[in-house]
Amino acid sequence: MKNKLKAYQKQLIISLLAILPYFNTIAQENSSNIPEWFLKIENYNNTTSAIGISDPGLDKSIAFKQAKIRALLNYSILHTSTLKSLTTLSMGNQQNTSSQLDNIQYIIYTNIFIGKLHNSNNVNVVDSFYNSNKEAIVLVSIPENTIADSSQIKYTLTRRAAFQRDRSTLPIVVDELNFSITYNDSVVENYNIEKKGSKFVNPNQKAKKIMDEERIYRPYYYGISGITLGETPDNNSLPCILNYGLWNCYLFSKIDQICILNNFNQDLQYKLSTSNLGNISNASQNSTFQQLVYSLKNVQTSDLKFSIQKMGIRENQFYLDLSTQQKEESILNSMETLGKLEKKEIKKLKSENWQVYRKQDFESAWMEARSMIRNKDYINSTIEIQANNLQSGILEAINLAKLELSSQLGSKINTVNNLQNSSEEQINLNSSKLSNNEKTGKISPYFIFYKKYNESAYAVKVVLFYNLNK
Repeated sequence: MKNKLKAYQKQLIISLLAILPYFNTIAQENSSNIPEWFLKIENYNNTTSAIGISDPGLDKSIAFKQAKIRALLNYSILHTSTLKSLTTLSMGNQQNTSSQLDNIQYIIYTNIFIGKLHNSNNVNVVDSFYNSNKEAIVLVSIPENTIADSSQIKYTLTRRAAFQRDRSTLPIVVDELNFSITYNDSVVENYNIEKKGSKFVNPNQKAKKIMDEERIYRPYYYGISGITLGETPDNNSLPCILNYGLWNCYLFSKIDQICILNNFNQDLQYKLSTSNLGNISNASQNSTFQQLVYSLKNVQTSDLKFSIQKMGIRENQFYLDLSTQQKEESILNSMETLGKLEKKEIKKLKSENWQVYRKQDFESAWMEARSMIRNKDYINSTIEIQANNLQSGILEAINLAKLELSSQLGSKINTVNNLQNSSEEQINLNSSKLSNNEKTGKISPYFIFYKKYNESAYAVKVVLFYNLNK
């Protein structure tokens, strides 16, 4: 009987520990883990103020020091940084036997933000906040007469994503963000975040104790303070789950949207198409070799001109709306009237909760995209994919569509014949190469549609247009 009582008590304690986080979450619903001034956009767009956020789980002194440095990083990204972008894309197929055909398709997407930070000794902390997640949030003021250009504090922030074909899909093999802050030759902070679907993982973080693993069951919570987003957030923002920390979510949301919008700016394209046909023979066998590969490199360098239009939190998801000086073309006045089949299609898509990014509403955007496909002054590309992360999926789809657009533009042809002999084998190869370097104009208009399948999967469809008369 005594053993049964002990077993019951042990089971009761385990059950209480399991449900305790949920009571804690309910208790937090009427509170907030962020200060009211965090969501005020003037604190970000003003050139004399900045906001920074520390990692969760830190002691106060360490957290506030980290948040202050990150406030200056946040300021520089929005006001003084330069963006360099290099994207390499390749697609094609290769067959080296009569029965085996290998697909070649990959994207290596890299955006690098570089700049200098103000000296932290020259800025003042106006307000600060330390929440139950043990995160520090600070608001700093930057004197107007201070100049960051002469500072010895530099940073490099790199957003990198790589996708490689695996049979019929193109899964993510790298999806990360890294920033390094240095003072002269000393590292002030080196931070790396990886995406694992909707999760954010810091691989540099030391393993936590078993007693700290309650975070697996109780995500970080941030209340309902700040701007009310209404029943549904507007289309100019994308959702980012806050379960894994405020800084991770804020930084990735901002950087990813900058990268998405930057894709449509002018860039320098290096295009190369190769076709290799031939045979390989040796003493024991003969085999044929066929390869067709189309490659594209997009290179961009630009000073950033973005500001924050709106920020908000709803259902523990963070929403950020970036404004830009980009202007899109539109042919709404020349749209054709939709028939019954088109109206039925739109009704079905809306019932499936399809949404559109940076357009007034889904229906008009869908109608405009369909109408523009018939316009002979534009070439277009449509890509549909599934993704575990919405922002990363949009980046993947956009770059696949850009690869397709570039293949429709002119190229120069060079033909090469090769005959190679050795003591063991003979290779007879006929090659042709199409190459072209050109500066392209802006891609406009563009349409980004998406819908959520479940908590860890999205469908993404992008439609890009390029005006041939530019």
